[in-house]
Amino acid sequence: MQILSKLFIVFLTSFTCGYLLFTFCFFNEIQISGSDYKSYITGAKIILGGERNNLYTIETQEKYQKEIFKNDQIILPFRMLPLFAFIFIPFSFASLTLGYRIYYLLNILLAIVCVILFSKFFEGRKLDYLLLVFIFFPLVANIIFAQIIIILMILYLLVLLFFKKDRYLAGGVLSSVLINKPHFLIFILFLFLMSKRKIKFLTGLFLGLVVMITFSLSVVGFEGFLSYPGFLLRTENTYYGGDIVKMISVPSVISFILKSRMSIIMIYLTNLFILLSFTIYFFSKSRGKNIELLSSSSTLAALAFLPHSWYHDLTFMLISIAYILKIIKLEKSKEVKIILNILLVILVLIYFIGKLISNLVIPFILLFASIILLNQDKLRKLRFARYINFAKLNMIK
Repeated sequence: MQILSKLFIVFLTSFTCGYLLFTFCFFNEIQISGSDYKSYITGAKIILGGERNNLYTIETQEKYQKEIFKNDQIILPFRMLPLFAFIFIPFSFASLTLGYRIYYLLNILLAIVCVILFSKFFEGRKLDYLLLVFIFFPLVANIIFAQIIIILMILYLLVLLFFKKDRYLAGGVLSSVLINKPHFLIFILFLFLMSKRKIKFLTGLFLGLVVMITFSLSVVGFEGFLSYPGFLLRTENTYYGGDIVKMISVPSVISFILKSRMSIIMIYLTNLFILLSFTIYFFSKSRGKNIELLSSSSTLAALAFLPHSWYHDLTFMLISIAYILKIIKLEKSKEVKIILNILLVILVLIYFIGKLISNLVIPFILLFASIILLNQDKLRKLRFARYINFAKLNMIK
């Protein structure tokens, strides 16, 4: 069994690293135009072009994207707060291919930073987490499609480390940066539920949000900032790459079941109602549990309820997988180890499961795994039958 598991890890590591190397060496502008690097550069160019007040005007974004990507008619809007437009300004001075290559390599370095943070938070071996990071295909997709999820996961891990050190004010301040992806408010909600000093956390969060909003207002102006929520709703459709049915969260399931008989706002409100119901359950089960377990369970739940969720967002699952890897080594019950190993394999292969079966199974897997981790103590009460005596079964004659 150990030989098979080692061969499995070697195969996955070789596949993902080989895929990374291939895409880095043989990419072209078509690959860049299909990545989020396209939207980040658009935001940076608008700031540099002196039209920052029109950052959240789709006509302005279309004009700039068509100038940058001349042979591409697909518009991928910049939908984040202005901070990340500023972060990508240095990349905008390089050519598209060079800027993409630099960000590609930077994401690989940031993935290694995650390995270090995993080892600090879960107190495990760096080698284990290094292998884990580079066999997990959503992280590979994150690098290839030039996402910012790795950056946000680093911030999230730092918040969790602050929580572990009882520094909830600093954790609150840092968690405010997650608002740059507005749907990541769900992660902030779970951080609030996990915090032991909620007033300090909220104080830090409030201070961070004041800084973030003040900075955004100074960049796009009052009218530009007020137009931001409407811009998000306007660009949440298939034309701008926001096909909800193809996403991998609870809103996708709701949309599929109702066959588009409900508006996008009503779908999100339904998702919010289910989310709040789950948070009540989560909070009732969280008492007496450590931050490692709670963060692992809540991360899976948050991913399941994200209004705008794609496979690369599942990179956050590495937090939960790292935790499962740790408790498998510590667990003494053979029955519990079997369950956790099965869960580990399912979560590691979740990208391929979604692609082979359906994207709609992903939120069910995430919520099921979240509930299992939340009720980890009850797993030890399970006992498997060691054998079945078929001679005693009443067979139909």
